[in-house]
Amino acid sequence: MKDGERNARAHPEGDTPAILSQVKRTSIVDTVTEKLIALIETGAVKPGETVPKETDLMEQLGVGRSTVREAVRSLVVMGVLESRARRGTIVVSPTINNYADKVQSSVLTWALRDLYEVRALLEGEAAAKAASHVTEVQTENLRKLCAIIEKRIESGKPYFEENRRFHLAVADASRNSVLISTIKSIIGVMREHRERIMREDPAVQPQDTIDHREIVDAIAAGDSDGARDAMRRHLYFAAQSVPDN
Repeated sequence: MKDGERNARAHPEGDTPAILSQVKRTSIVDTVTEKLIALIETGAVKPGETVPKETDLMEQLGVGRSTVREAVRSLVVMGVLESRARRGTIVVSPTINNYADKVQSSVLTWALRDLYEVRALLEGEAAAKAASHVTEVQTENLRKLCAIIEKRIESGKPYFEENRRFHLAVADASRNSVLISTIKSIIGVMREHRERIMREDPAVQPQDTIDHREIVDAIAAGDSDGARDAMRRHLYFAAQSVPDN
């Protein structure tokens, strides 16, 4: 291969390095997913109707075919869209919140411990993938979130939102749009319980600061196994806050 060809492949979008394009990819898919959700929530595409063709979405949203497919796939997983033979992809739920609502209603029959176990499995893998894909900017953001959480704990202020941002930042670094969406939904479902525990259980706060630092250190070091184990330990400890029935 000639040097010119090699450089062209390494920089497929002009002067933008290929690795930078990969870093941006997850956020692009998320943006397209949000735009599709907006089409549904505004009634542009109603429940029971077929979503526009891939080529139409590509033109309308200004993205490539693979990005459109990933965004649609995410909404299928979340129960907002459904693929049907001979009809294509149709809208089955009016809003993205319908997915969280379905999960929320199921909490009555699911034990919170089970939800923590699901989070430990999913977020453990997200942390492991993050260790392989994280950028310096993302690592710095995670460290800043750790510092913010620690300051809020020291001053006795609530930190659920900062904690949520930390976990979603780890998920975002995994570059897996389905993991990101699913983790976000489950965290939303568990919000009330987690906020109460953060306020009422004094053991949770110092342990959170220790756990978060261990997770970030492992991710920054590129230690996938260590990141997975640290995240799972963190969430299994959190599960201990759930009272026995």
